[in-house]
Amino acid sequence: MILGKKRVFIATILFSAIVSSNLASAHTMVVIPDLDQTKSSIIFQIISHGSPQTSEINAKTTDGKQRICASLKDPRCSEAEELKVSLIVPTCTAKSTNFDVCIRGVDVRGRDAKIYPSVHEREVATTKFSKNVDAKIGNAGGVSIWKVKAGVTSDSSDKIATKVVLTYSVEIDKVSKKANPAKLVDFAISAYPVSYISGNYEMRSYLVNEDGFEYYGIDPSYTNLDDSSKCEWTEKGICVMKGYFAPDTNILISLQMDNKLQGWLASNILDLKIEEKKLTSSTNLLTVGGRASNPSPVYAVNNVIDVSKLKELEAAYNRCGGEVSVCGQTFEQFDNKIWEGLLTSDVSSAQFKVGLADVISLSLVDVPDQGTKWNIASMPEAGWRKGVSWSPCVSNSKVLAGVVSTNASLYQMNPPELVDQKLVSRVAGAHHNSKNELNRVDYQVAMRGDVFRCLLKKNTNPTSVKATAFSSAGEVMENPAVQMVEQNGWVNFAAKNFSYSTPNVEFVFSTPVVKTVSKTISCAKGKKIVKVKAVAPKCPKGYKKV
Repeated sequence: MILGKKRVFIATILFSAIVSSNLASAHTMVVIPDLDQTKSSIIFQIISHGSPQTSEINAKTTDGKQRICASLKDPRCSEAEELKVSLIVPTCTAKSTNFDVCIRGVDVRGRDAKIYPSVHEREVATTKFSKNVDAKIGNAGGVSIWKVKAGVTSDSSDKIATKVVLTYSVEIDKVSKKANPAKLVDFAISAYPVSYISGNYEMRSYLVNEDGFEYYGIDPSYTNLDDSSKCEWTEKGICVMKGYFAPDTNILISLQMDNKLQGWLASNILDLKIEEKKLTSSTNLLTVGGRASNPSPVYAVNNVIDVSKLKELEAAYNRCGGEVSVCGQTFEQFDNKIWEGLLTSDVSSAQFKVGLADVISLSLVDVPDQGTKWNIASMPEAGWRKGVSWSPCVSNSKVLAGVVSTNASLYQMNPPELVDQKLVSRVAGAHHNSKNELNRVDYQVAMRGDVFRCLLKKNTNPTSVKATAFSSAGEVMENPAVQMVEQNGWVNFAAKNFSYSTPNVEFVFSTPVVKTVSKTISCAKGKKIVKVKAVAPKCPKGYKKV
């Protein structure tokens, strides 16, 4: 429909605020209340993915079938060219050594700011497999449950579930049939309160469908089971319900980690603290802590769009085949189209930098009551944006280089880019929340000191930082409060509590100039006296200071 110089679009676009893993084996549709889909010409729906609840080894064999291996030595999978290993990190035990990959502990700082110890209660009895020396992969475990004082982390639970998932790619040697050393391709940590509901429930088990496809699921032979659609997972007799941390709950997790973990991480943990120390030739001690945040998924409803945006909107909706169709589309946090490539795939074109966030940012609306999150995940460069090449400072790092963390609904997950000697990144979200209050966001980067100085191309020790939030047009929107600290080899800097819809966030670092003070000394040689003035004055040869 054309109305004068404007064209009517009634559309809804949904995005996820959750850092998603490519490990997804389960998914949950974000439900928008009171959304009349029949009045929307196009609906972009987002699925927020979860990571597997079971350690498992998947293989696609030469006969084209999907198989689940009992171990890396399973003869049924020996013909597979490549195996995908999803390993849930177990809890350390009294028998664990520093060479084992395992969770050491979980500490909690409650709403009253007191530190409460947690006690390891149990590890979920899911499918597991033993370590493999050839592949250099450790023992697989299950989700670990930790008990804390009731009411510390939430009003309804005294238990915290902690899940650390490592995903490996393993190639099998065609001659020896042994596994080659594994490549770590993904990493994710999540923590959340859980509670139990008793009922007629069963645990997932190994199954084969009619086509010979192998998978983990609930055995269909079980009858009269209770509805488990709202369960995070089920065990025999119980439904495990996922809860949400109370505001300002601070979680600290320490674990012995495979030193194959390198590159860059992304997170929604606020006031993030991260530290990594070498333990052995194959493991590091990784400590991650901070506050749970509440990053809302967002959707956009554009009722009337100026003709100046028509080209961009048509590009956004071109997969739907018509302006009156209801079209479901999925946009994850790391999707290229959010930030670039909407109009063209030509990286050299100026139009390449236009993304969905540039088109619909002013129409973004929060999805209310989605609860708090405490997640951190890897961001492999291969899975990131086509138009952005990471700095060699990060790409060539043989260790964990850094992490970006924010409660923004949408954000660039890659390392901040160096532009005119400034580190720059972007965030996007609704300008107001569901209560019509101004949304405010924190944006933090933690990176190793050597990576930080490499990015700035300066071997200096900046002691101050200025942050600016400005629009895509270059207009300064706000100068957020900033924090900067360097400790234990890591540099942390953050822009705090600024309002946003689609600002660029830039950081400018400075090192105070130390004013040099000259001194004057008197020097004597016989009866001759001379004065020497310098920052560090010294008497000439043959003279003595007097």
